[in-house]
Amino acid sequence: MTNRQPGCWIQFHPITQTFARRRDYILAPKATVQGVRKIENPLLNLDHLWASAFLVFGFKSEPPLVELQAMDLVLYIKRTALPLAITAFTTFSRCTSALELLKVCTNVLEDAEKSFVTQIQDWRQGSLCWRKKTNKKVDEYVWQDVTLLKALLLETRAKLLLRGGHFDSGEELCRTCISIRTVMLGHNHELTLAAQETLAKLVRMRSKI
Repeated sequence: MTNRQPGCWIQFHPITQTFARRRDYILAPKATVQGVRKIENPLLNLDHLWASAFLVFGFKSEPPLVELQAMDLVLYIKRTALPLAITAFTTFSRCTSALELLKVCTNVLEDAEKSFVTQIQDWRQGSLCWRKKTNKKVDEYVWQDVTLLKALLLETRAKLLLRGGHFDSGEELCRTCISIRTVMLGHNHELTLAAQETLAKLVRMRSKI
């Protein structure tokens, strides 16, 4: 499968395509995604990483074939999708592909966030007799991981846009990242301060145009 739009050319192994298209082989896509986690040096197997990304996030009009639970999604993005995007941008100059992958990851995490908000609202509106306090705590911890990972993706996109000279778009993303980290971690947290430094670079570079 290939995207032939300018600046974006992606292809993965025909075997993966064959198994991914057959609904009766639904275990094969899951095995592909799980197998990627066991690769010792995933950056030496970029085709497999892209294949797993298409299976998890879909491709163009085709829906995803593998649905991950929120915590598994967080781990997949941290260990696979994020390093893949950074490598595609910095090593192979696949800038459009890298930024699009990060954007898709961000959108998926936002959907997960909305789901958690709905769960918490439903929990609070339910009867005290039927509340499951343990599940609520677990949901909130995972929600924090999802939200902080979204902030990391926004910061990463901002840094890549800074390198690409798209200062306005990068500034907007970085401000959103700072807002999230300020609420979640505090104004003086090292990650919040790091994002503020990136924002300062973006503003400074934009002022020179």
